Amino acid sequence: MWKSKKAVILDTRNKMQYDTERIEGAQLLPSDDLQKNPGLADGLDKEKEYVLYCNGVKCPRSPRAALMLQHLGFKKLNWYRDGMPDWKSKGYPTE
Repeated sequence: MWKSKKAVILDTRNKMQYDTERIEGAQLLPSDDLQKNPGLADGLDKEKEYVLYCNGVKCPRSPRAALMLQHLGFKKLNWYRDGMPDWKSKGYPTE
């Protein structure tokens, strides 16, 4: 999905983690901030497909953000459950 760029990748971690290292091309949408201010999703296109990730299986941020986006009317949502640790272990590009 990321190779074809058919989906937008959303990093739901905090800004410091995003600035340190992220999946190549990912956009920042911190889950904690989205919970406090759902208006942060106003700039996203509800017709696009999204992949949300955070710090792996034990990280609650991406599923929490996905539920919030679903509540806001987004339908094409995917949760990358294994997140950043899995991405890095597979040698996929980061920035």
